[in-house]
Amino acid sequence: MFSAAALLTPFRAYAEPEDTDVNEQEQSNETENEGDDEEDNKPKNSLMERREDREEKLTDLKEKRDEVRCRNRERVLENRIKMFEVSEKLHRNRYRRVYNRIENLVTRLNAQGIDTATLQGYLDVLKGKLDTLDQQYEAFKAQLEALKNVPCPTAEGEFSNSVAEVKSLLAQVRATAEEIKAYFKDVVKPELKILREQLKALKTEEPESDNESSESEN
Repeated sequence: MFSAAALLTPFRAYAEPEDTDVNEQEQSNETENEGDDEEDNKPKNSLMERREDREEKLTDLKEKRDEVRCRNRERVLENRIKMFEVSEKLHRNRYRRVYNRIENLVTRLNAQGIDTATLQGYLDVLKGKLDTLDQQYEAFKAQLEALKNVPCPTAEGEFSNSVAEVKSLLAQVRATAEEIKAYFKDVVKPELKILREQLKALKTEEPESDNESSESEN
């Protein structure tokens, strides 16, 4: 008689290799799957690396542009400050020279008996306008200098607001300068003409008075 173990032995002998083949196939499939996962991840990693490289390059480009823009802004500010200093100094000095010459003229006319009360009143107004121009220019210059202290490029909004304020102050300076120019042309200059005519008439009368005095003595 055959025992149950003896009967099963041949089948086990054949069954075990089959199980081994199955296990090896499963392991092979798992290895292949892992390889597939690695292959799938490679494009993703490559895409992320390219994206990071692009972002890094864009950041570097932006920093270089900001650096160039800030240098240009600083250079433009320095040139503007120098330009306005020269221009406004010429205008202010010219107005002051005109004022001083008229003031000296008033002194000479008074010495010759010419009534200069009206002209003196005009000069007082003109001096007030010149003082206003000086104050406005100093405020404008201070604000223009302050632009150099505005951080670049982190405070673009602050810089834009400061530029707008500088433009407003400059407009005030120019408006006052035009007002002074118009005041001299329309008010002071006509009065000067009147006084010159009076002085001319006075000089014409003086020789006649001298002749009359000589005739009286004879």
